[in-house]
Amino acid sequence: MLPWVLDDHDLGFLKKYPPEKREDALQSLLVSNRNSFKVPTISIFVEYGIFISLILACGLVHYLPRLFPTACKKLQPKLAPIRTHLLEAPLLGRRNAEPIPLFGLRWLTFQMPLRLEGIVLLALFLINLLPITAFYTTLAAEHNPRYPGPHSHRQQMQRYLADRTAVLAIGQVPLLFLMAGRRSPTTLVSGLSMNAIMLYHRWIARMVWCQAFIHAVAWTVIRIDQGRLVKMYQTPYWNWGVAAFMMFGGLIFLSLRSLRQKWYECFVFLHILMALLAVVGIYFHIHLLHSSSFRLFVIMTEITAAIWAFDRAIRFFNRLITSVQLRRSGRQLVKVASADVEFLANNKVARLRISLPAWRVQDGTQSDVPGLVPKLAAGYSIMLSVPRLQIVGDHPFSIAKARVIRDPKSEERAAFIDVLVNIQGGMTKKLLSLAGSKDIEGLALSRSLSVIVDGPYDHQLSLCATDHLLLYAGGIGVTYCLPFLEQHVYRGKFKTCKLVWMLRDLDLLEVLDEPLGELDAAADATKAKLFIDVYHTASRASEKGAPIATLEEVPAELPSSLSSSSDLTPQEEKSITGGLDDDDDEPAEKAEGGGRTANEGVLKRRWRNITFNVHHGRPDGIRHLDESVAASRADSLSVVCCGPRPLCDWARNETLQWRREREWADIDFHAECVLW
Repeated sequence: MLPWVLDDHDLGFLKKYPPEKREDALQSLLVSNRNSFKVPTISIFVEYGIFISLILACGLVHYLPRLFPTACKKLQPKLAPIRTHLLEAPLLGRRNAEPIPLFGLRWLTFQMPLRLEGIVLLALFLINLLPITAFYTTLAAEHNPRYPGPHSHRQQMQRYLADRTAVLAIGQVPLLFLMAGRRSPTTLVSGLSMNAIMLYHRWIARMVWCQAFIHAVAWTVIRIDQGRLVKMYQTPYWNWGVAAFMMFGGLIFLSLRSLRQKWYECFVFLHILMALLAVVGIYFHIHLLHSSSFRLFVIMTEITAAIWAFDRAIRFFNRLITSVQLRRSGRQLVKVASADVEFLANNKVARLRISLPAWRVQDGTQSDVPGLVPKLAAGYSIMLSVPRLQIVGDHPFSIAKARVIRDPKSEERAAFIDVLVNIQGGMTKKLLSLAGSKDIEGLALSRSLSVIVDGPYDHQLSLCATDHLLLYAGGIGVTYCLPFLEQHVYRGKFKTCKLVWMLRDLDLLEVLDEPLGELDAAADATKAKLFIDVYHTASRASEKGAPIATLEEVPAELPSSLSSSSDLTPQEEKSITGGLDDDDDEPAEKAEGGGRTANEGVLKRRWRNITFNVHHGRPDGIRHLDESVAASRADSLSVVCCGPRPLCDWARNETLQWRREREWADIDFHAECVLW
């Protein structure tokens, strides 16, 4: 039943008045229902319509290039102005990935959306604001038996405001949970990245909490005027509402970027628990009123609970089929996925080689095989948890490598995926402590751990309409770029492919030793060529961007570790004119023991199909495809960036400027930067 339609309770209310006042009482009920329920409910339905339309539109934009790559390739140059000024440009200024401190407070930050995202958020804000501030109708006190007396107008406005904000908040809770689940229909249909999904999720949550706050304050004032506030705390429905409000307030506070980054595992656990308690509180807050007019809002709450349960069930089932295998024979009937941990780059990076069922993995050397259940492939994101290191909470990682092999012992097909983990704090630091420190000779340590894999998440970036590919990586962000190098070498997907890698510690070059060796060997058959430029950003020895080493000019002893031991991170990287200038560079130090350094295998190897150069400082600009790499400027180019937030913003702004100059037929940009 629609909440503004009169029900039996309302008809019983009318019978309490004498016949001569029933006409005024009926008019009072109709006006009250219109103001309290009809206006905000229609606003919610309008918001649902806009939401569905936007999701379908995003789905078309995401999937059409995969279905019709040739037609989309011809259409893209015509849409370049829209992409440049609307889809890919920040709303204001030059920052999108890097948070902006509010009022000079580092712990209170704001993420600047892209322009189209800003327009959507503005529309969402107006849909929430207009029903609260407009379309009110009140009756005069002499014609309103429900609100007689000199304060009739104020009492009516208080009640209508309290009811409207409640309807708006409850109506948006299903949208809030749809934008939170990684396995929700919204994510699957729209093709939106997790960063975009989380952006809308956070803003909807803030609006829901603001409306709940207004609802709570308005009803508190009403009960104080009636002298019944203390008595209300003795009623179950009121206390359930207070509990739900407190849970939403706690969710908003704990979602502050500074808190969730510092205590990520605690944030995940409390977020799940408090979200569930908030839904339970809303349900009983409405259900215990025992009003048939509120049946619609009870259904909305039940839909919210179903969305939450569906996401949790799918994720549990996905973890089960991916991470747990049943054996027909042997002592161990149940086998949990295991990861062989190897520490690289002087224990700054851990490589987790996770053994998985072959049917769940897509080999990076083979063409993609479409299916109903997406396979784990290089370039996808996974959520990884190590039970020995943490009880709850999992962490996002990109798959650097995926292979399906033949087990030499059993002759059965087996598979594994590689994940590169930058050793910092939290779970990654515990991972290093569990395996122990490096041995006396500085050799890499290894250990096998049971892991739980959940994924794949996000959508694998499709570059089917691209002729040339330019990759930018910062620090461990090179993990995201490795699958594109595989696509170029094994499948010949691009005419040219170049990687520009910026890092503060040359020890990180060791993570490329094995992948580049395989690609170089495979390129003998495919005749593919790779171009790699490494920029060592923590050295003052040379002029900015000047080459310091080629294949024939590698010194006998190379720097192994820096006094600043971590790689390029948002906290360490200054944001000056795009976030890439750094005046705190320190000279490199030699490796301990004077033996073979972690990066020497990459630099001293003689590549046959890879042009490998190392430079000091930072690149002067983003235009790294010269005539030897890209012969035709009539082709299309894609710029893909993964790394610290300042790097992603710099690459975005440089690419937009490059597109405006129209040196290429079309330039596309994609950034992979965890913002949530």
